[in-house]
Amino acid sequence: MQQVYEGENPVDAHLVASYLRANGLHPRVVHDQLWSVAVEVMTTPGVLPAVEVPAVEVETALRLIEDWRKQPAPQGRPWTCPQCGAVNEAQFSQCWQCGYQLPPEPGQ
Repeated sequence: MQQVYEGENPVDAHLVASYLRANGLHPRVVHDQLWSVAVEVMTTPGVLPAVEVPAVEVETALRLIEDWRKQPAPQGRPWTCPQCGAVNEAQFSQCWQCGYQLPPEPGQ
């Protein structure tokens, strides 16, 4: 496995890993359990949450990550889950806390 991405936090790393997985790759996130350790440790190189892929997928993963970074920022407003009350960012159609799925918008 080779590292292709270093995240700012575990959520960031898992988001990139999910994107790669959705595109047929086989990523794994490493160092994400260390996030709860003291902040001083998190500034140590090689300890931030990172995404690794098998060596044969590195080129594709790097291309996909570059494409992902170029995507425009999501439009819209955050929404409040009617089931649990959690606030979710506009780009998400499923609640991060309870899994409630927003119904599709008309015409989709």
